[in-house]
Formats: sequence, structure tokens, C-alpha cells
Amino acid sequence: MGVRVYRASRRCVRRSVYPVSLSPQFLDEIRARTSLSTLVMRSVPLKRAGREWRACCPFHDEKGPSFHVNDEKAFYHCFGCGAHGDAISWLVEHDGMQFMDAVKELAQAAGLDMPAMDPRQAERDREFEAMREIMARAARWFTMEKPGSDTAMSYLEQRDIMPLVALDFDIGYAPRGRGVPRLLEHLNDVNIDMLVKLGLVKRKDDGETYDAFRGRIMFPIHDTRGRVIGFGGRILGQGEPKYLNSPDTPLFDKGRTLFNYHRAAPAARKEGRLVIVEGYMDTIALCRAGVTEVVAPNGTALTEAQMMSAWRLADEPIVCMDGDKAGLAAMARAAIKALPLLEPGKSLRFVAPPAGKDPDDVLREGGLDAVQSMLASPRPLADVLWAHERNAHPADTPEQVAGLKARMRAHVRSIKNADVREAYGQDILRRFATTFGVTPQGTGATPQGPQIRSTSTERPPFSRKPAYVPPSAAQRQIRNVGIGQEIERAILIGLLHFPDVMGLDTKKVFKNERAARLVSTLCDHAMINGVQTEEDLDAMLDGTPLEQEVNTMTAGGSLPFSYGKPVISDAKRPAARDDLLATIASLTKP
Repeated sequence: MGVRVYRASRRCVRRSVYPVSLSPQFLDEIRARTSLSTLVMRSVPLKRAGREWRACCPFHDEKGPSFHVNDEKAFYHCFGCGAHGDAISWLVEHDGMQFMDAVKELAQAAGLDMPAMDPRQAERDREFEAMREIMARAARWFTMEKPGSDTAMSYLEQRDIMPLVALDFDIGYAPRGRGVPRLLEHLNDVNIDMLVKLGLVKRKDDGETYDAFRGRIMFPIHDTRGRVIGFGGRILGQGEPKYLNSPDTPLFDKGRTLFNYHRAAPAARKEGRLVIVEGYMDTIALCRAGVTEVVAPNGTALTEAQMMSAWRLADEPIVCMDGDKAGLAAMARAAIKALPLLEPGKSLRFVAPPAGKDPDDVLREGGLDAVQSMLASPRPLADVLWAHERNAHPADTPEQVAGLKARMRAHVRSIKNADVREAYGQDILRRFATTFGVTPQGTGATPQGPQIRSTSTERPPFSRKPAYVPPSAAQRQIRNVGIGQEIERAILIGLLHFPDVMGLDTKKVFKNERAARLVSTLCDHAMINGVQTEEDLDAMLDGTPLEQEVNTMTAGGSLPFSYGKPVISDAKRPAARDDLLATIASLTKP
């Protein structure tokens, strides 16, 4: 059991459980001894406003100062996005620190001793500190002069990375071959099992151990506080793999860590922009040129956890992979992977360098102006998704267009946030209208479309429902007088009861152009929103302009029904559905 408190997030308040050894009294003492405004002013310029301080919120983009800091009450609050918290949550949410690290830093600054930890936790903490010291020693050893380092430096200079830049990024070299210094020998006072655990040493089946990194330029990977937790090594000359990264260890999780995050964070918050590139060299090259708000994954595809970390620094990070086929595919995969995580205002944007080039090439050929020009016009995630699926397969036949619809529908349905899912559904309808000439609405010809709400089990069902009347009269009249407006109205009501039937080419049933457009729009929106049942359709229509059009088209008339009667009983539904299918079949029969 722990003491539950609240800490701020960008858009909402999340609960966190403090360790049981940290009492509320100790945390309150930290807050009382900490000047929150002084802490915040380390990265955000505050202005005095009476008894408070104000600034533009660092958690979202805004023009007016809605972010307030109150030293007396020891909290900050944004009236724009709702971010709220204290000194501890500021370090966690803004600076990206772990909770315990934030508490330790504030306690030390306040002159407080940390409470005695649980013996087992204390032992784990000591082990982690020992691991961090070992990684720091390894990083220092890689940067020392040793045989082969001249070759490594020559390679870096060819890539326009001068010694001062290499020193700033702690770039080192792991020597190759026998008869040269070895990291294993340098760390001979460290338990060999610990070195294996940290991925610095490998062990053969026969028990022999050897350095994990050999003949490679070494790039240290840091945590959010700038402590070395892993390495990436690029081979010099021929060999595979080209890049070798530390394995996952107690300190290093490559799927959750972004290279250069600790350096990029202050610049990203200042610039309101974060750039995600593919590798270490691209990151260092852009930093050298002045684009310091740049990070990279660690030899893997961009993961969901890395996206969440990126969103802590910018609402719409710019993904800029290589301009080759593999880079474009990586951007498409990132776009698809991001879909379930999207929230209002939170997305990714994409930039593709010229074909066959990477950001480093763009920089060396055109300088900083070329890079800034490239980054100035990123593409929205929706554009990348649409282009990927349009180019994946031809869309020249009805069957191929249907396949495109099915793929796009699957992508839209993967979005968990209802508002974002709705917006993407409308966007896809507009794209189909523009590309294939399908009008995406039933009340006009403009491509804006109705404001359709996505399906949700939490929304109340339609409060007024038309009762279905089997259109047997239509079957008797079809051969002699054709289908009339009243029969069309009855069929439309039947489709509202059985939206899965709209999968047929039902719009051909309607001679009335307005009714045909309405049914076409219902079919498109039902497809995008995954509507299968009457309840799904009710939730989708609820409170939208399209609902008003449905009401207008189904109300009144001379048929023996009154709009607003109860739904069809469960006992009569199978027969009613069969009658509807039979009527549609008879009206569409050649």
C-alpha cells in the first residue's frame, strides 16, 4: 500500500503511487522547502503577476500566458490545458525524471536526508548505482587514446564531425584484435557476471569471455538525466552488423530510450519542435549545424514508448528518416503504429529527404538553410497513411477500390480516441470523394461532409425510431407504376433498422436523387465507423446534421406508420429483414 497523490500530465491528471517509505510528511517538507518559481524559472521565463507568477504554458502551444505558479500554495496550474502539479511533478512531467530521482534531487537541494529505504530496495538502489558507475567508466575508457583511434577519428572527420564535436558527444573507439587493450582488462575489478549483465562483455559456451564491442566507433546512450546506460557501436570498414547496440539491461531499454533525449529536451521546449531521425550520425550532424532538438531511436523502428517520450517534448514531432525505400517504409510503419495512440493535438508529422539521401547528406550539400527548408513543410500523418495505402496496391477496379476502403477502414478503427477517429473518418471520406468522385455526404455536393460522431457504447441510443413496415405494397406496384416516394421512405427506414444490409448496392434502389445521396453517405460512414447494428448506427447519427436529413426523409407520408413508433420486436426482426432483402432484390433485378 502507498499514499496516493496526483501529479500533472499535459492534458489530464494521472495518479501515481509513492513508495511506502516516503511519508506524506516528508514529501510536504520537500515542497515547503522548495521555491517552485525558482525551480520552474530554470527553463521557463516567469513574470510576476501579483502574488503569482505567469508564463506561456510549457506543456502546450499558446500565445497568452495561462500558466500560473503559486509559491504560497506550492503548485503550478495551466488554465489552458489543465496541467497541474507541484515541484516533484514538475521534474517528472517537464524534465522527464523518474519519481525517485526527482525526490532525491529536491531533498538534496533542501538539505534533507532521504528516509531509510526498505533493505531490499536499498540493495537494489546500490546495485543500480554500481551499474551506472561501471557504464561511466566504460564510456571514459572508450574515449581514451588507444591503437586504432586515429582511424576512427579520420572517419569522423570525413563525416564533418570534428574533435570538439566528438568530445561533446563522448564519442569513443573500441579497439579490434588481439594484443590491444581490452575493456575486460580495464574493468578487471568488476564481477564478470555484472559486465555480461550490462552487455559490455560476452561469454562463449565454453565459458571464455571477450569484449562485446570491437573495432567500432562508440556512441554512448544516456538516460533523461544524462547518465550513460548503453552504447551503440558503428563498425569501421567491412563487417556485420553495421551498427551494434547494447542489449536490453536493467539500465537500458532500447525500445523506450531515444538517443540524445537529454540534450534535445531543453531545445525542443524552447523551439516548440522535435525532430526524430534514423541514426546517431544524423542526430550529431544536425546538432552540429544548430538543429539541437533532434533525437533518434536506437537501431530499431520507432516504438510506441518512444513516441510517448517524444510527445512529452512536442505535440507533433517531425519524423525524418532516410529518403530511400527503406526510410519511406519506416515512416509508413511509424504512422500506422502511432494511430492507436493519437489524441486531440497529439500526432506525428513526416519529412522525406530527396531520394537516396539522408538528413546528413542534405546538410553537407545544402547547409543549414536546406535542412530548415526541408523541415519547414512536414506532411501530416493522414497524408502519409493515405499515400502508403494508395501506392501499396493498384486502385483501378471496383474490387481494388474496395480493398483500399477496407484497409483504410481498419486503420481508422484502430484509433482509440473517439474524436480523432471521427476526424480521420471524415478525412478519409473526403479523400475518396476527391480521388474517386464519390460524394461523401447526402445533403449536398461539397466535400466537407456531415459532422459524424464515432460509434461508442457509452452514448445513448436514438430516442426516436421509425417503425419498419414491410414494403409488400412495393412488390405489388413495381411492375406497373414503379417505385414511389412513399416506398422509398419505407425502404430507407428498413435500412435504418438493418444497417448491415447497406453493404449491398442499395443506392440503386432509389430513383430520388436526394435519397440516393443520403443512402450513399450512410453506407460510406457506416463503413468507416464499422457500423453493424442498429445501435451502432444510432450512436453514429446522434446529434449530427446527417440525423436531421434522415428525419426529414423518413417523416410524414401516407404509409401506415408514424415516425417515432417503437423498434421492431425481436420476434419480428428476422422476417422483417428477409422482407427488406427480398424487396431490394426485386427492385435491383435486371
